Amino acid sequence: MRCTRLLCGLVLVLTTSLHAQPTTQRIAEDDVAPTSVLIDVVPPDWIKNSSDPMPLWQAIAKKHVIQLKDPALLHQVLRNEDVTKGLKRRDDAVAGAFDKAINARVVPGTVLIEVYIDSSVAGEDAPRLADAIVKQHFENDRQLAQNQLLERSVQLNNLKQKYQFRLRDLQAEIREKTIDLSAATQPADAAENKLARYQLEQAKDVATETRELLATVNKSLDHISESTQQGELRLLRSPVIEAVRSKL
Repeated sequence: MRCTRLLCGLVLVLTTSLHAQPTTQRIAEDDVAPTSVLIDVVPPDWIKNSSDPMPLWQAIAKKHVIQLKDPALLHQVLRNEDVTKGLKRRDDAVAGAFDKAINARVVPGTVLIEVYIDSSVAGEDAPRLADAIVKQHFENDRQLAQNQLLERSVQLNNLKQKYQFRLRDLQAEIREKTIDLSAATQPADAAENKLARYQLEQAKDVATETRELLATVNKSLDHISESTQQGELRLLRSPVIEAVRSKL
């Protein structure tokens, strides 16, 4: 794609080094339009440290591509008066005239993903809308991560409480059976004692398993932010920001 093409877009910068560690790839001038909004997608540590990070990293990239192509994101942006009041063709945008101008592609020979609004359709509004779409996507992604963290935290705390209650009941049962066995001294109690000892051992085994499950849940709670981490989005370049800087 030549830079003379009238595009305003978004690039997610994705690649890996020779040592299978993800890193940002340098972009050739002819690869993307100079008016593109550039975002660096930084994978989480669990992907960086995996034996084959590329497929996992590409999966995250594809997720962002799908979300950025969705016209619903554009219309979410158009509900923001701070964005729409500066548009030349606000009514057209709200009516859906720009929906099909949102496209995405993988830059050939790279793992770069370009999402752009065609300026031949959106005109002067293309850079502003692309910038607004990126910012809204950032906010949506942040909110989604927070919701996932909260949901996972609630699930784990519910499990923790469940295992704590189960362990409390088992410990009470073990104490009771231990006392009963200590008090049983008559020979006639031999059969009952044998059953009671078996039940006691069973209760102890279940208590041990419950302690292990509780320890696993507590460990998961300690590392909950790592388990829900989906990486980081960083803005590298925006035509709107560059235009403001050029006037300073």
